[in-house]
Amino acid sequence: MMNMSLKNNKTNKLLLVISVGIFLIFIPLVYLSILPKKFTVIVFEKNICKLASNNFSLKWTHSVDKTPWREDYVRSDDGFILTHSIFRTFGAGVPHAGTVIESDDGMIHFEMNLPMPEINWIIDQDVHSTIILPPNQHWHIYQDAERYSEVSIRNQPLNFWQRLSIRNCHEPQ
Repeated sequence: MMNMSLKNNKTNKLLLVISVGIFLIFIPLVYLSILPKKFTVIVFEKNICKLASNNFSLKWTHSVDKTPWREDYVRSDDGFILTHSIFRTFGAGVPHAGTVIESDDGMIHFEMNLPMPEINWIIDQDVHSTIILPPNQHWHIYQDAERYSEVSIRNQPLNFWQRLSIRNCHEPQ
């Protein structure tokens, strides 16, 4: 009888240890699956993709001046911050609050900290609309969309399942 009781106690302790171990593994997994994490989400036409990196750039050719233009963004808690622009000349629509940074490439390098809740961008093949993803990977988004398509770039929380189901922007469609 005594041996049977000791055997049952050992079995019960083993079951308890296994149950606690499973519980300690299961709870964090459930928590992580529902815990949202912020991503840069790019939506255009019927496509959606995510960018895990906190920074990216938009690049195009100015439709009037026919000169290159680039804007660098960083994701913030409330959207994005336009941190840096590179362009040929000041003109209509160019942010004016910032600092010109010296450069030798004939372009104006303009540093600013302009907050933006989201970015809405009209893309086209004539201006070669491109999103530059880290590390310097050029996504020619104008090749993946109709002319004059609107692209919405949002700072959006995604839960674990959304992160699995939404493709990464650097992956082919």
